[in-house]
Amino acid sequence: MHQSKGRFLSTAPKLIGLVFLALLLSGCAGLLQGRRMQPDWVIASATAPYRAVDIPGRQRREAQNDAETLARRQLLNEVGRMRVKGTSTVNDLVARDPRLRAAILDLVRTAEVYDWQVDETRGEVSVSVRLDRNKVCELFASQNANSK
Repeated sequence: MHQSKGRFLSTAPKLIGLVFLALLLSGCAGLLQGRRMQPDWVIASATAPYRAVDIPGRQRREAQNDAETLARRQLLNEVGRMRVKGTSTVNDLVARDPRLRAAILDLVRTAEVYDWQVDETRGEVSVSVRLDRNKVCELFASQNANSK
């Protein structure tokens, strides 16, 4: 009797693990669908020099705006090269659908500025922006669902 109790205690963690796994696989699949995916960042960076401006003291801010514009343009090019359907790229699909084009431009326009640095000695500002690829994929997935 003592041995059977010991055998039960040694198999109990395995049994509990299997039951937990079965519950996880059977009932939690719906919960995982609502969970957000980890970000897959597209990152673009650009640097712009100080330039002459009409308002004194605005050189750094204008350079930052210029660098941000360049970084967003680079981000748009990166996103445009993404493959979304077989061999089709984002650029291929937005060329055919002005609504998709507007949605992609909005994603790029609102992409997060996650870093910027000022180099006073060189007189320039560097800006980095990032956009989650998953947002682009979600956009095309919702367009596919709407077109069916």
